[in-house]
Amino acid sequence: ATQEALPDLRSEKGALLVTGGGLAFYDPKIDAMAVSWGAMGLAVAKAAQHKAVGLLHQRLAGEGVYVGEVVVLGMVKGTAFDSGHATLEAASIANRFWELFQSRSEASVNIS
Repeated sequence: ATQEALPDLRSEKGALLVTGGGLAFYDPKIDAMAVSWGAMGLAVAKAAQHKAVGLLHQRLAGEGVYVGEVVVLGMVKGTAFDSGHATLEAASIANRFWELFQSRSEASVNIS
């Protein structure tokens, strides 16, 4: 997708924004949680995605293209995964994306 969009991203000095998840991070507790959820494949995919964001952030910055991610570390209220205990508001996540886009500096920020 990035390769297809790259000509337009370059010409418009655009941005590629990605939503990440905490399963991307190496931590024995997170790894145990991924195993207990049967989400080992998702954890590996999120780790690869997180690395790709960092690499693309470095690679494309010189061409005026911003790449960044917001890593969501918790459940979002009102989603299919919310069993009544979610703590994150979708609007807060959207605001974090807007801040990330406006600053165009950090490759990755967390929200929890």
